[in-house]
Amino acid sequence: MRDKLAPYLSQYVLCKGWIDDWEKIEDENYRVLIKQTTIKEPNKNVLFDDLKLISVEHHINLFLNPDDVKDGLKRLEEIYFTGNINRYRRSDGSYDYGVYPMKYSSLHNEIDALYEDMSGRLTPQPMNFATRENLTLFEFGYKPRLFRIEEKLEQSGNNLPTFYATYNQYKEMIEEVRDELLVGIKWIRGACSNRKFRRAYGIKENFAEKIPTYEKYLEVKEKKDALLKSKTGWL
Repeated sequence: MRDKLAPYLSQYVLCKGWIDDWEKIEDENYRVLIKQTTIKEPNKNVLFDDLKLISVEHHINLFLNPDDVKDGLKRLEEIYFTGNINRYRRSDGSYDYGVYPMKYSSLHNEIDALYEDMSGRLTPQPMNFATRENLTLFEFGYKPRLFRIEEKLEQSGNNLPTFYATYNQYKEMIEEVRDELLVGIKWIRGACSNRKFRRAYGIKENFAEKIPTYEKYLEVKEKKDALLKSKTGWL
């Protein structure tokens, strides 16, 4: 019996272990045996390796659905996961404690993917970068993605998975991407608003003045929604 987990019943934890074996069970789900499972208390300001240790268990059973294993399972592969400590009844009637897994977003992957997408749009040829398509994409594609990433970070609170970075490190990564994003937007808008640059870069018109910032779009939308609500009583 995993007695060390008893005082942490229902508490959210961060875990690391190695896949040992698995089997398909009822409802097409999988029981995955994770060996040498390290279980730690979360702290958004501390990397996983340095977190307070709760227990190292010989094994933990994870019950996963098909979507969780769609990319396949590999024996002895290292796995990171999060979840809540729960109490369950064994087939022999006795009770034990385990970890009920919960999905978590890999912010570092989302940040890296956003940065790579933005970088793919950059070109040494200014006339190829200063386009209506790029400005629209930077304002209404990349900027909302960055806002959502930042929102996820803040909503995580102290339960932030710190397997790869701490809260402050994620904030720094987000600010670096934001700086690149805003520089790109500023450059396109600046080129469009300057007649000399428009001629030099083959920009036919100041298309940027017709594309609002994402923040302005949200502001206008909020006012329209509020007006609609005041007239109809609902949205």
